[in-house]
Amino acid sequence: NANFYSDVWLHPLKITLPVEGLGDVTIAPETDPYELLKLGTYVDSCLAAWSFNAHNAVAVHLDINKRVLFARNAKGHFLGRQIVAISKQNALACHSVYPRSAPKPLQDLFALYNEDLAMQLAIPIAKYDDYTHTVEPVVVRQWYDDGLWDRF
Repeated sequence: NANFYSDVWLHPLKITLPVEGLGDVTIAPETDPYELLKLGTYVDSCLAAWSFNAHNAVAVHLDINKRVLFARNAKGHFLGRQIVAISKQNALACHSVYPRSAPKPLQDLFALYNEDLAMQLAIPIAKYDDYTHTVEPVVVRQWYDDGLWDRF
């Protein structure tokens, strides 16, 4: 898939916008391996270091078709995260924003980021109710796909 190697995917954008109730929020792909591996730990999900799907954090770190986006406030504090991937069918697979209790304005910012990323990659966003999209493991042997975000 040529999109895996595009400059847009390898060096995705970073956006900072004001979010109601949260101040300035930055969404960017997490590149620090230590932070990236905490993608489940920060939100106490099944991808946490002590959980049965901890291997997914490694998959997101190593597999070229996956990225994790972190949202942080102006002081650098973690607010939320989202896994995005390029599906086998060449669409942007946007997974749910965590924590699931993230405020709607924060979820709206993730959606804006997703739409812009898909546009820059010149690929569609995989639709929630289109079950034909699959995100494949690349380096790791297993990938737990918890499904697409119901936003799209």
